[in-house]
Amino acid sequence: MLDSGCNIALVVIARNEERCIERCLRSAAPYVDDMLVLDTGSTDRTVEIAQQCGARVATFDWIDDFAAARNAALDAVDARWRLVLDADEWLEDTAAALRDLSRETARFVGAVNVISLLDADRNTGQPLQASDWLSRVLPEGVRYSGRIHETPVHSLPVRRLPVTVWHDGYLVKQRQHKQGRNLALLQRALAEQPGDAYFRYQLAREQEQGGEPDAAVASYLEALRERPRIAPPWRDAAVFNAIDFLGRAQRFEEGIELIQSELPHYAGAVDFWFVLGGFFFELVSARPALATEFMPRIEECYLRCLELGEQPQANGALRGRGSFLAARNLYAFYTATGDAERAETYRQLSIVPGSTP
Repeated sequence: MLDSGCNIALVVIARNEERCIERCLRSAAPYVDDMLVLDTGSTDRTVEIAQQCGARVATFDWIDDFAAARNAALDAVDARWRLVLDADEWLEDTAAALRDLSRETARFVGAVNVISLLDADRNTGQPLQASDWLSRVLPEGVRYSGRIHETPVHSLPVRRLPVTVWHDGYLVKQRQHKQGRNLALLQRALAEQPGDAYFRYQLAREQEQGGEPDAAVASYLEALRERPRIAPPWRDAAVFNAIDFLGRAQRFEEGIELIQSELPHYAGAVDFWFVLGGFFFELVSARPALATEFMPRIEECYLRCLELGEQPQANGALRGRGSFLAARNLYAFYTATGDAERAETYRQLSIVPGSTP
């Protein structure tokens, strides 16, 4: 039976998520009045586990459309606010701000800080984390659009809430079974909306994760060709990733042109300078004759990263680019240039607290 008129309800769409559905539901239970899991065709214990955790379960015939499923889940609850999570996400136990929504008029959309666990850095072995502010607390009446990578559609102000959500779905062992499905849905979405820059950006990410760097950089550049009056949140990552891939592909002239056009927008962004350092490293490695000109640029970029520091409030911020990852690259730089004293300084700075030197 519908929990009529509650203050805040959790809505989750899920299919074959027995690995993680309990973690998700139990993390949210203290902060919500109702939990709804919309099952889209599980053949494992997802439904059973969800019910054991106190969630109501509804079913939905999958039609290759995530927005349709999200909207069906939203329609299945009666609440002033809806907290939207995926099964591979869980709330940090400091989400009390969700309870404060009972005193708020439902005239804004709440963004939460979603921290995604990534696979370990290939040089340090340290686990990486990326942070995104995503609209996940929706007032009644807001609905989703988009066959895949769906987004809530509204004209309301967005307010960042002091709520942290953890996500492990980007780890290689978790995302492998989703890549083929996501790629097919993105290609279908682009066939329906060929000029959609957001879908093109998401296609680039899938191509990147699928080991198709040439296709990925082409898709990133295509996504960036449109310049809307208000830049969408994903544009930062598209710029940084395009520069990174242009460097790896040794398409340096295109990369420098993109860097020069975007520098005025990102002079204060640590992720921008970190990617630039990598780009110039690729340039010097491929064209040693340019080392005199560009080696100082590499040093400048990573020093600038440390000067700016960590920027967890930025969309897509990768932990360490304003601290230990930049310091590690400076350690490698000074080691290569024979400056042992500076190399040791930055070796010390590159040690992550709690890790083994």
